[in-house]
Amino acid sequence: MLSFDLARNPELKAAFNRLHCYCEKEFGCTYTSIYHESQITKNKIYWNSNQDWGDYYVSNDYIKYCQLFEFGRNVMKESKEFIMPWNMTKPKNHKQMIIDGERSENNVSNGVSFTEFYRKYVTGLAFASYPWNRNFMKDLMEKDVMFMCLKNDIFRFLNKFDGLLHRKDITALDVEVLATIVGGSASVELNSTPLLFNS
Repeated sequence: MLSFDLARNPELKAAFNRLHCYCEKEFGCTYTSIYHESQITKNKIYWNSNQDWGDYYVSNDYIKYCQLFEFGRNVMKESKEFIMPWNMTKPKNHKQMIIDGERSENNVSNGVSFTEFYRKYVTGLAFASYPWNRNFMKDLMEKDVMFMCLKNDIFRFLNKFDGLLHRKDITALDVEVLATIVGGSASVELNSTPLLFNS
């Protein structure tokens, strides 16, 4: 199982950083996260705007305990696509309360996740804001046309890694080579309609 941070590629890191800056300006985001995983091999690619929080979250194995992932796993059993406002699910135990508190301390709150499960891939996109920004999802969804274009461009871009991630024998170098090839197409245009990833 390979876990590859797309920030290792300079072009993709720059493109995703511009994506986050755009989301910060347009939607009031403090956090942006992208995730694409093969359900056959569990190979995954990811990126998030807060590297320190992401590393801390992964190193503490929070993905196993987090109520957001628990809720998402349960919903995916019945639905191929879903939008999950994070405030829909509350911590159920002490461990989840700790995770939720630490998330808030890192200004990763009041978020919303968009997840799809197709062709044996789970693809996710999450945005979050400050703990005090209770209207974040409402504000985000008011710009739904712009936002859905953004989401669709990101998911389309991540699909370029599909064939590779289903392979059991891939290495970080394989992903790095493909990331370099597709990284050049990750040009970000921050105009009125953001077409972030060219086909």
